[in-house]
Amino acid sequence: MKKEKAGIKTLYGDFNLGNKLQNFAVVYNLEKVGFDVTTFQYRTKAKGSLIKVKNLFKSLKKRILSKLPFFHNQNIKEHINEKKKLEIFREFSHAYLNISKPMNKFSVDQEYIDNFDYIFIGSDQVWNEEFLDKEDLKYFLGIKDKPKKVGISASFGVSDISNKYIEIYQEGFSKMDFITVREEDGAGIVHRLTDNRPLVLVDPVMSLSKEKWREISEPPVWKLPETYILCYFLGEKTNYIEDIERLAQKNNSTIIDIRDRGSEHYLTGPVEFLYLIDNADLVCTDSFHGSAFSLIFNTSFRVFNRIDSYKNMSSRLSTLLDTFDCEHAVCNEADGNVFDWESINQRIEVKKDEFTQFIQFSIKDNKRNNYL
Repeated sequence: MKKEKAGIKTLYGDFNLGNKLQNFAVVYNLEKVGFDVTTFQYRTKAKGSLIKVKNLFKSLKKRILSKLPFFHNQNIKEHINEKKKLEIFREFSHAYLNISKPMNKFSVDQEYIDNFDYIFIGSDQVWNEEFLDKEDLKYFLGIKDKPKKVGISASFGVSDISNKYIEIYQEGFSKMDFITVREEDGAGIVHRLTDNRPLVLVDPVMSLSKEKWREISEPPVWKLPETYILCYFLGEKTNYIEDIERLAQKNNSTIIDIRDRGSEHYLTGPVEFLYLIDNADLVCTDSFHGSAFSLIFNTSFRVFNRIDSYKNMSSRLSTLLDTFDCEHAVCNEADGNVFDWESINQRIEVKKDEFTQFIQFSIKDNKRNNYL
């Protein structure tokens, strides 16, 4: 019997660890229920104007500094590391994500997409208007797609949306067969636009056991210290360096920053990322997935507020921490974070069951929104 085909629409790029691992989790779950799965390699280029300005100033500063001998050598090293890391991510995608041919808003093969039986949209910030332009958003809402469409732990990434694309959101949601979101704020947005409140599911990475993640995890090629604090910040961390150094001194640990472009630690791919979190004494992060995998592996962690030019993205982390009763992990004056891992693991099992049950429900012949 021929397998049904499922396509995955998610943000695609060769740079974000959490994005790759949530993609892996969705592929795994869909293959587990019998689908022939493909991840659409759709690339976006749209960014907020503030980010463009910020990147312009960064680029100019880098060009000026690169004329100096030390900074010139450092710039070369960072460039080499960027190319190496890109290859690490691409190897992971080809090995685990069943990727399609590349496409973008100018080259979408609608006939190819319509040849699938199901389109699963998510997870990650597929509905974040800060990242997407009008055509990208239409793609991630599946407005033109004929197959059955399922929003799977989809995220807006922000607490609220502007009025700019409301009609597009409404049209997209009206044509979807099932909608689930990753955050409570996202459920509120959908409810406001459709009068239906969608189910809030955990991020797909939490639907897999720590044992399953360990099957693909690998130690880094560089030597690990006996005890270390893993730093994984997607935003600026300058304001937090003193806090992190104090924690390292207190725990007699080495700081490993996998976002330091000039360091060998930067050559951390998805499988090494899993290993590093699993074996860290402490994780310091402003990342949703940095926190999620800390919970999965029962690794103590501290959450720092993200500092960048996007709107407030704390909704994602707030929902995660509230769900697992870990609000105390947010960085504050107290250092003694105590996690009730038994309780957390029990909650993870409940949420894991909810996720897998929803997938089973969505692929049966059920009426639209019956799961809401």
